[in-house]
Amino acid sequence: MARFNNPFIGRRVDPLRTVILGLVLLALSAPAVASSDGASGALLAIYFGPNETEGAELRQVVVRLDGQEITIPAVSVAAEQPIVELPITPGPHVVDVEVRLDGHSEFFTYMEGYRIQMRGHLDMQVRGGEVAVVKGSVVHESGFLVPWEARHRLALASTSYRSDRAARSGGAAPVQETAVATPVTLTAPVASACVLEPVTFGFDQATLTPASVRALTRFADCLGKSSRAVRLEGHCDRRGSAAYNQALGQRRADAVVKFLRERGVAAARLTSGSLGKSRPLCDEESEACHARNRRVEALPVD
Repeated sequence: MARFNNPFIGRRVDPLRTVILGLVLLALSAPAVASSDGASGALLAIYFGPNETEGAELRQVVVRLDGQEITIPAVSVAAEQPIVELPITPGPHVVDVEVRLDGHSEFFTYMEGYRIQMRGHLDMQVRGGEVAVVKGSVVHESGFLVPWEARHRLALASTSYRSDRAARSGGAAPVQETAVATPVTLTAPVASACVLEPVTFGFDQATLTPASVRALTRFADCLGKSSRAVRLEGHCDRRGSAAYNQALGQRRADAVVKFLRERGVAAARLTSGSLGKSRPLCDEESEACHARNRRVEALPVD
């Protein structure tokens, strides 16, 4: 009969060592355990646009991921293509977006020189194997009664979906999107030039409204801190004769000059004129359009 040598025969067996050895053998023989979400990577895609920037120009978009700024190649990119796409680790992330608009308009002189800065913030929980999408855009709020400083806002939303590009197996998951409200900040004028916010009038009127008084008060305070000369031009809606509207526009411009002089602006720095109904801001036959055209604008005098 064959005999086999057993190394454990005649030796004292340590129970603790036996347990440890068994656990090690079990771990070595077991298959690798996948992560709970089936993948170890993720992607971040950032879209920006389309943007509604009436009366302003989009100058800058800054994106920060977990406090680190991401280089943005351009800000005038169609929303169909991401402006940035980069790999990220699964887990919690913070995305901050800053947008700068510079006021610009061929007609609204009060927009020139103003800078609008808007900031948005998103807290995201990114899972492995998913593409996390941040969608941003500048939205314009229309309406005659909407203050100019509130006519632009930054809209941000987060979206996530499964993708093979993020090294995850399985089908696509439903998209879940959550809108996030963001604050808007209107800074002081960028340059030393003072700008005049909307000064409008009632039909066939040259009397300053309460809103116009507030705008002119701020304008006068700014002029008091500079030596800039300005020309006030009166405008009218399209109704009535050219001669009548020429005179009405002049009365409106003179009313603004009178108010500014009463607020301490030197008369030598103020001139006035009228364009009547020759330069409308809009051509629709609606009361909202007529109201926009009944205005006084301020032009800098070099």
